[in-house]
Amino acid sequence: KRGRLPKHVAIILDGNRRWAEKRGLGASEGHEAGARKLMENAKDCFAMGINTISLFAFSTENWARPKDEVNCLMALFEKHFKSEIPYFRRDQIKITVIGNRARITESLLGLIREAEEATKSYKGKQLFIAIDYSGRFDILQACKSLAEKAKNGLIQV
Repeated sequence: KRGRLPKHVAIILDGNRRWAEKRGLGASEGHEAGARKLMENAKDCFAMGINTISLFAFSTENWARPKDEVNCLMALFEKHFKSEIPYFRRDQIKITVIGNRARITESLLGLIREAEEATKSYKGKQLFIAIDYSGRFDILQACKSLAEKAKNGLIQV
């Protein structure tokens, strides 16, 4: 008998390089294996009735990794956005990417926009993907938003 399920599951993507290293594989192979497993798990969560999933996929600090590893991760995001958009549409999963988009490649930004636009009207299931995100970034964005609202007279401080 299954107990109550959470409404929202958050997953931090971590350990792919260590997993690959233990198996004598390169970091890129670890990231690819992790991405495949992640999509399996996310689809299982949605199938079980968990309607909101947040993925902490790429932190602001990840930019400090070797350039070839960062490029591999960006290519992996592109690959999975391309391959999963039909699934998101079919299962009516709303995609929202959070984080600083300034350093993300134009090709990946285009795929993010396509996924968000194609799924923006969906209401039941949601997938949040944090790319170039950190808690500090979130606080900064909140401060900027409050300052803008105060400037426009929408709130008083």
